[in-house]
Amino acid sequence: SGKSGSRVRRTLVIVEVALSVVLLVGSGVLLRSLIDLMSIPSGADESRVIAAQMSLRGERFDTSAKAAQFFDKGIERLRLIPNVESVAVTSAMPLERGLNCSVMVPDSPDRPQDRKFMNWRYTTPNYLEAIRVPLLAGRYLNDSDQAKAPAVAIVSDNFAKRYLPGKNPIGANVIEHCGGEIPRTIVGVVADLRTNSLKSKLVPTMYIPVSQASDAIIKAAHTWFPMSWMIRTKDAGQGIPARIEAELRALDPLQPIQEFNTMESFRLDSVRNERFLAYLVSAFAILALVLASAGLYGVMSYLVTQRSMEFAIRLALGAPGLELAVGVLRQGMGLASAGLIIGGVVAAALLRWLGSLFPAMVDPALANDIWVYATMIGCLTLAVLLACLAPALRIARIHPNEVLRES
Repeated sequence: SGKSGSRVRRTLVIVEVALSVVLLVGSGVLLRSLIDLMSIPSGADESRVIAAQMSLRGERFDTSAKAAQFFDKGIERLRLIPNVESVAVTSAMPLERGLNCSVMVPDSPDRPQDRKFMNWRYTTPNYLEAIRVPLLAGRYLNDSDQAKAPAVAIVSDNFAKRYLPGKNPIGANVIEHCGGEIPRTIVGVVADLRTNSLKSKLVPTMYIPVSQASDAIIKAAHTWFPMSWMIRTKDAGQGIPARIEAELRALDPLQPIQEFNTMESFRLDSVRNERFLAYLVSAFAILALVLASAGLYGVMSYLVTQRSMEFAIRLALGAPGLELAVGVLRQGMGLASAGLIIGGVVAAALLRWLGSLFPAMVDPALANDIWVYATMIGCLTLAVLLACLAPALRIARIHPNEVLRES
């Protein structure tokens, strides 16, 4: 009670509202970042693609010849499953981490004698066609690219632009340093794929036929990474995983499938940390919104109760009830406005600071997005308006005679 108690109550309400603004704006920025991240294309057609992942660790598939023979037989069997449109194999799916290797590009204008970084993946000949990666120049890998044929490679657009700028990459010679030195000829350029995650930068990528990979790199790839059977279906693919598992078990009973995934599940998995953080902050923001609204409602209800005698006398003397209610509402919204202004300033400063320190977590551009601020502050304003409105409307239900009689 008293002036000091009133100041404490008002201060607590302002602080509650300000903290709610910070959490709401923060959750809005994180959710907007997540939405923008999820809209980034992987570069492949993700629809109706099932990935059956399998570990080939051990001596049974530690050479390119053994692996290629196993894949050829498996693809032949899986193609016979009804509603299967295409089948391919890769050492790493889009949005999945692959092997980091190096390559020498003799035709590169930038220090051709140096080894250059690349992301390396083996595939069966029809892999890039199966996941519908656009061909920009040259050709895809085909069935003629066997072990005894000239060694070839497909490179990503980023590879061509970074290591062969201003040159025609088709026919260029490179020396792959992945488990040995293998001279290769670039026969095609395809559009870039997101190779690690949706938020990762595009990296130079090389795709080679599995039958032309060195035994050393095949062994390393199978030791550290699972490979994936990529099956595109003609419909939703109901029941196809069971058929895939049965066909591959019939081919090799000792080689089980680790798990089935879809490209959509890989997309969600690639942003799991961002989703967790956004949902966690949003949960705290909703809790803060409820607490701020409840706190403001409690303070205004207490105020109306304390001033019930004053309101009864003023109503008995002819004061309009609406005018008294608006006065109470204005008082509550004044407290909320102070919290909104303080919280908005703190949120802007905090998000700019976090954006400069952790740009991968907080997008610096979204930290200044006026629409995020307007939406979140608008939601909080509506909530506190309703919290203030309920006590204010109680004035209209005050009966002066009853209040004065009770006093």
